[in-house]
Amino acid sequence: HIARGTPFRPGRLPCSGSTNPRIVVGNPPPPLAERKRSPHAPQSVSEGPVKGDSPSPRGLSPGGGTVPYPAGMSRAPAGPLDAAAVLAWMQAHPGRLRELLAEEDALDADTQAAADSAVRAHLRFAAEALPVGLRPDLAARVEGMADDLDAWFEADREVLEREVELGRGAIALEEHLLYGAGADTEPVIHAALERRVRLGAWNRLFLRCLESRLGPGHDGLAEAALQWSKDNERDLAAVILQVHHRQITALEAATGHPATADERDQSSQAAAVTGYARRAVEAAAHALRDA
Repeated sequence: HIARGTPFRPGRLPCSGSTNPRIVVGNPPPPLAERKRSPHAPQSVSEGPVKGDSPSPRGLSPGGGTVPYPAGMSRAPAGPLDAAAVLAWMQAHPGRLRELLAEEDALDADTQAAADSAVRAHLRFAAEALPVGLRPDLAARVEGMADDLDAWFEADREVLEREVELGRGAIALEEHLLYGAGADTEPVIHAALERRVRLGAWNRLFLRCLESRLGPGHDGLAEAALQWSKDNERDLAAVILQVHHRQITALEAATGHPATADERDQSSQAAAVTGYARRAVEAAAHALRDA
């Protein structure tokens, strides 16, 4: 689980350099629950993976293994952002991920593994890790981004909902092609498609905030990253399946019994959240390299 950032502070933009007209100095979004600034600023990736200390998806019993951000799975190129270094830091700090998830859970009644609270937590986790992999001049610009993400998400909420609505239209078309006019849709497939749309929308908000923090010289980064993500959807699906398989294998080894249908569903949701957070980091790395 992932935690939110600090409360919005009047007189400070959530993401400096933002062109969002809804973010106005001295006019903060609705107040959020009190939170402390994270003391977990990334320092290095030398700690290595923490074995046997993996946060489990909601509804799953704790299993063995490591937090599902293995750096070796990253295919991002060398450039201003080293995605492998970011993922390595995330893998080495499962405790911080659990703290963030616990903070977000306290503010969301939805207990599903792919609830918005879990998505926000993973994106905050990614933001905390970004300075490890960014070129020093860029790293300085994103320091504190994780603490401001919740305020940014609140201010950019209309963008999220608009993206979700547009995505629902695409889902309807996809289901029409799959099942034909007037036919019943498969609930599991429909839920997976809805999840894909919502996770993609959250990534858009995260990338818009990153673009804002990096400044005018990086205008267009969010759209470039999203386009790369769209062009590489098949790779993302493979990553999600790999993470899901690892989680189920660890769960079954820890419990000594086959995973239930509900456990498999929760694991699938958690794997999707992890996969999209990874994808946000890797897509940003590609966009920065090609800028």
